[in-house]
Amino acid sequence: MICDICGEEVDNSEALAQHKERMHATGPENPEPGETGELPEEQEVPEPAQRPGRM
Repeated sequence: MICDICGEEVDNSEALAQHKERMHATGPENPEPGETGELPEEQEVPEPAQRPGRM
């Protein structure tokens, strides 16, 4: 059998399932918020304080 993702040849459907799990894991179907690896939406950040200039 051949992996439809990368084309690697494996012996049988069980080996194909194990290969896909190891090599092409996509994670849980419904990840918890914050577990997606995506950055959180930007929240309003205050401007940095201004430094007084040299005299």
